[in-house]
Amino acid sequence: ATIVGPASLGSFVTGADVQMLSVGENPWGVLASIANRVGVDVWDDGAGKWRITPISNETGPVTRAWFSTGPAGNLRASSSGRSRKDFANVVLLTYEYFTDSGPQKVQGVASLSAGRLGTEIAGRRVHAVTSKWRGSAADATREAEVILSRRLSMGRRFSLESTHAMWWLRPGDPVQVQLPLGAPERHIISRIDWDLPDGREGARLVTSW
Repeated sequence: ATIVGPASLGSFVTGADVQMLSVGENPWGVLASIANRVGVDVWDDGAGKWRITPISNETGPVTRAWFSTGPAGNLRASSSGRSRKDFANVVLLTYEYFTDSGPQKVQGVASLSAGRLGTEIAGRRVHAVTSKWRGSAADATREAEVILSRRLSMGRRFSLESTHAMWWLRPGDPVQVQLPLGAPERHIISRIDWDLPDGREGARLVTSW
């Protein structure tokens, strides 16, 4: 597979800090850890290339596609759900590694207190992560902030199936969805599946609250 992404990422991947895979360990865990450490999204474009792009946490003013129901709409099916299972508004990240001086432990914390997803309203939901990377407390805090941004979006998920495939859409693209009830909602695409024989498209969206 080919990795396509910012040239600056190479200086980190080939740097002094290297993670070795244990026997039977899923390499995706290490890849996801690297993505959190440098603040990027990594995804397979289905054509033999792994894409590395900046994290998309904001829908912004640009809309890459519109989805709606009704006779003139392009939605075949849709579903949404709320869950606290993977949601977190506090992230505690711990680096645990060994040096010549013995075992080392460095921690970083990121949290959100205000707003309806913050600890003041939603309650305290802690996600603890242990990593084999080496780094300072500042490094751990920055990585915890990236993980927090991902966990905050997991409180609500939205999936839809369109009547035809929109081949230009990619993970991270902002879209707008209009259902029969309620105001239009803006979302960020986290996953896309295409049905090549039927020309249909399924997308998993992350709500921008």
